[in-house]
Amino acid sequence: MDDWSLLSEVDVLAKLPEQFNEWLESKKWTERRDALQSLVTEMAKTPRLDPKVDYFSITQSLRNVLAKDANINVCALAAKCITGLANGLRTKFAQFATLYISVIFERFKEKKSTLRDPLIECIDAIALTVNLDMLVDELSSCFNKPNPQIKLQACNFIYRVMKNHSQTSAPKKTIKAITPILVKFTADPDAEVREAACIGLGSIMRLTGDKVMNTFLGNLQEDKAKMKKICDGRDQAITEYNEEVKRKKESVPCENVAVSSADAVANGSTVEGTESVAQEIDPWDMLDPVDVLAKLPGNFMEDIDSKKWQERRDALQSLLVLCHENPKLCPKANYGEFILEKDANINVCAVAARCLTAFATGLRKKFAQYATLVAPTIFEKFKEKKPVLRDPLIDCIDAVAASTTMEALAEDIQAALNKQNPHIKIQTNLFLYRVFKRHNPQTVPKKVLKLLAPIIVKLTGDSDPEVRDASYAALGAAMKAVGEKLCMALLADIAEDKMKMAKIRDFYEKAVQEAGTDVVSIMVQSMHKSNDWLIMPVV
Repeated sequence: MDDWSLLSEVDVLAKLPEQFNEWLESKKWTERRDALQSLVTEMAKTPRLDPKVDYFSITQSLRNVLAKDANINVCALAAKCITGLANGLRTKFAQFATLYISVIFERFKEKKSTLRDPLIECIDAIALTVNLDMLVDELSSCFNKPNPQIKLQACNFIYRVMKNHSQTSAPKKTIKAITPILVKFTADPDAEVREAACIGLGSIMRLTGDKVMNTFLGNLQEDKAKMKKICDGRDQAITEYNEEVKRKKESVPCENVAVSSADAVANGSTVEGTESVAQEIDPWDMLDPVDVLAKLPGNFMEDIDSKKWQERRDALQSLLVLCHENPKLCPKANYGEFILEKDANINVCAVAARCLTAFATGLRKKFAQYATLVAPTIFEKFKEKKPVLRDPLIDCIDAVAASTTMEALAEDIQAALNKQNPHIKIQTNLFLYRVFKRHNPQTVPKKVLKLLAPIIVKLTGDSDPEVRDASYAALGAAMKAVGEKLCMALLADIAEDKMKMAKIRDFYEKAVQEAGTDVVSIMVQSMHKSNDWLIMPVV
């Protein structure tokens, strides 16, 4: 809770002089100035404004003054009035934000600090009242103006506004739209614009991390001088962000920290903790979804039905290439026709598995409802020992599992574990090892583990030594996920077998080392929400 929250809400419009509107439309700039000054003065006395008051008329009037008044002093006061309204109403001002963006940036043509500085305060105040992604169209339009002063202030604004966010609240839509513009500005004829663009990109890099930023930078990465400026901007943004977090923590009483954080989130800004390095955000989120089916060659379906396995393979390979070039798939495309029935050729199946992996990773949650359609076939295909098919199948089942929950796959996993073929049992157990090791006691699917544990325990006595080892691995990862005490209850039948328990503990330690004690799987974080439209290739 800050000081503003403790103030009374005041109707400042009721306190304005009777001649306010008359003065505001006067031909004398001094009278227009005095009218605006009276509003600035009243808001300074009572910074928290009553949100129930109708501000539509005053916001329209201030916009007109800022857009059309020829006097720089009057415009400066209009900017201060808008700043006062934004600060006084906070999120209640968001409905007016789009009114001002284009006008403010147009006014940035003015170099004099008399107007420039109030405009900077104004645009920063407005940005705190609204989700920045709601302004992306207005910002993109303004940033493409040819005037160098507008471009300069656009870059400076991006540097400042990105510091309002942590990695978890990064305005991804804005970053995606604005970053290419700033990249273009790094080659601007104006030296100040080039410098500011690099610094602005650095502030964005603090949020995105190097990997995502590099996808935007392209050939710019080869320019060492500019890359140094971008990295310097990132480091400067990290330092300033941390200093601001520290300042706010020191100024907020301990009992009010939770309220303060909630206010920050509501304003689209965060004070979540210090950063020493930029954390990576998911590059997939920054990509445009693509309809790869529309890009397939005209003879695709004909080749898929060909009796020649090479033509079937090549057709799938063309689909795979498109998926690799476009990792985020369009959920509006119709994949219903693209059902690949079982193929006897191992090479065709391998490419089909890779295509299925690409679909699962390219659609993520949208793929969840189809996971149970393809999982049984994937498990069944594990009977093939050759790495040419086995390895793509491993990637495929992991990608499919990441799109859904373990509860949804439980019956298919149970059926696979009960198969007679040893290779199916081996790969299913190793799949469970990879899944369970990424869970902790809070995230582990306990019902699934309870269902599968008796079968896995039984497989520790299988006649095939590789099946036994794979089952030890699955149980060791389960111990890591659920905790030793609870896991021992599941292992009651073999708890006294020292040799088996020693191997399970070996895999437990291996799982802890590989995943850490508190790692949560991506598949837990990306739970399914919506579902529609997709039928995927079946290997």
